[in-house]
Amino acid sequence: MVRPRWGAGGAAVVAAALLAQAACQGVYSRTALAPVRDDRVVGQWQSVGDDDPFTIHREGDDYVVQPKDEKPTRFQLFRIGEALYAQSGGKPCEEFPREAECYSLGRLELATDSAQLFPFDTAAMFTASLRENFEIPYELRRTVGSAGPSSPRVENNFLLMADEPAVRAFLAKYGVRFTATSRAVRYRRVKKAGEAK
Repeated sequence: MVRPRWGAGGAAVVAAALLAQAACQGVYSRTALAPVRDDRVVGQWQSVGDDDPFTIHREGDDYVVQPKDEKPTRFQLFRIGEALYAQSGGKPCEEFPREAECYSLGRLELATDSAQLFPFDTAAMFTASLRENFEIPYELRRTVGSAGPSSPRVENNFLLMADEPAVRAFLAKYGVRFTATSRAVRYRRVKKAGEAK
């Protein structure tokens, strides 16, 4: 498992990485959503509680995460209403091997000198899926591991198997709901020497 920073599942997503979620589980889309730019993410950052800074710069529609001594990873931003999301991934789709590509999703809140990444609460999403019709085709991969001698750990991965309008409609209805209950990954901007704190 990789503890998320900024970026795509499994690189070093969440950097995977932005989006390989903190619990090695998350929500993925078969379809990439049209990106937007928000250069507030550009600069040098640090995970709260982690001394190793990483930088983010923009290349076209992509934002490139460069951790120290690690390979760079890429992600894009998109909006659903007022909510800002990040997507990362592409090929191959490790979480759903039958898929040629997939994109890990997470909600992002940006302030001047701080940021919070909210992965999807897939346990809450699974519970809701038992009684609600999400009105979108999806695949659920559920695995049971061990968190200790007598406590199993269940991991849920959802793949949204629809075109962009349907994925956007799903996120408009459920995105904030199923990220509001998750534990945010927090970052702070690294100030340059002489810059006011």
